[in-house]
Amino acid sequence: MRRLLDEPPLVVPQPAVLATVRTVRALTKGLTDEELLDHRRRWLRSVVRGAATAEPYRSRWADGAVAAALSADTPEKAIAHLPVVPRRDLAAYPVEQRRAAPLPPRTFTLTTSGSTGERLEIEYPPGGSWWLGALVHSRPHERRLRPWTRWASLGDDERRTVGGILGWLGVLGQCRITPNSEPEVRAAEVARARPRVVIGPGKMLVAAGRVLWDTGWRPGTWPRAVYTFAELLESDTRQTIHALWGCDPIDHYGATETGSIAAQCRCRDLYHIADESVIVELLDDRDEPAAPPQPGRVTVTALWNRLMPIVRYRLDDMAVAADRPCACGYRGRALASIDGRAMDWIWDGAHGRVPPQRFWLSCHLPATWLRAVRRSRVHQLSDGTVVVEVEASLPADVVEELRRSVSAVLSDRVSVQVRCLDRLTVPPGRWRSVFSDVRARSSS
Repeated sequence: MRRLLDEPPLVVPQPAVLATVRTVRALTKGLTDEELLDHRRRWLRSVVRGAATAEPYRSRWADGAVAAALSADTPEKAIAHLPVVPRRDLAAYPVEQRRAAPLPPRTFTLTTSGSTGERLEIEYPPGGSWWLGALVHSRPHERRLRPWTRWASLGDDERRTVGGILGWLGVLGQCRITPNSEPEVRAAEVARARPRVVIGPGKMLVAAGRVLWDTGWRPGTWPRAVYTFAELLESDTRQTIHALWGCDPIDHYGATETGSIAAQCRCRDLYHIADESVIVELLDDRDEPAAPPQPGRVTVTALWNRLMPIVRYRLDDMAVAADRPCACGYRGRALASIDGRAMDWIWDGAHGRVPPQRFWLSCHLPATWLRAVRRSRVHQLSDGTVVVEVEASLPADVVEELRRSVSAVLSDRVSVQVRCLDRLTVPPGRWRSVFSDVRARSSS
């Protein structure tokens, strides 16, 4: 029986090139059911042992539950012995207390976008990012991605794209696109780069695609594939991307905390779960498995991050498990549908719409002050006024700089207000971090 690495790597295995080639080849060929079970069981045990020494798990897990999880014969039975962890439990502890291993050199920290209302810092060990890259590049027939493929990301944080989606191998074919720039700037840089694959949030791709069309460009020799992530891909956004870029997008589902969770294949049907990297549960309100066609709350265990364990971590998304094979013939674990993070366009006060990702605080606040924000929300009122609410105590000069930075994204006709609150009111139902009441303009 073939075995990959004995435990999730903290550093890139050496020699790096040989280890990468071997791993990508093994993953491309595919693991047998027995090999996959052995891999998931070994990596889960390693993660659970580490998590038992770090918060919040150390305070919540009973010794008997950890022992039962380590002795279980399948990963699904193992994690059933452990309690579900909501985001607030992780956010209650600083990074240092959530760390389960010595910090390797070249580890980088990603901060969640806040699309679920709260921010959380996650440390990516270089070995974990390497593994994510090896995994995504082992599916070239599904996603048209190879290590040398020229690609360009229209996301606002290239580290999130490289580290969490394409992994360590992603830097090889990367075309540099200026982050946090106007759609006109990004469109011009994409046109010069002529990438084979374009990656980005759906609404960002729509905005850049329309700018390219205004310049007279039409899809032809590039791109050959479009890859979406970071938000719910609604059917109208999918159709618009297809019309603008000439490719039906392949949607990716993941989270900064867990890395890649599931992705569509070339058939754009089901979302194939990345079994080699995560364990996905769909749970009801009692934390019991939700059987299809009933939706369940997405709960994820990351097998690849031994530095900062994520075990039975509850996301705010809902999904339905697939009860049939994918159109491509894939019969493994998959999601039939995902009800994820939905965000609105924001009307710019003139004649256009601004993608919601351009209002993430990470685009407007330096890291020093971003860490002070516990929760945030952007709400455009029916008269066009944009209200930025932050659960934090920020100095007056920082508040004014934030207001000016957000205003720069919009026209002079839109007023921007920044409110610092002791606590943001959380409405019932799904949290929406960027939403607009200007329906006639922002949703068309």
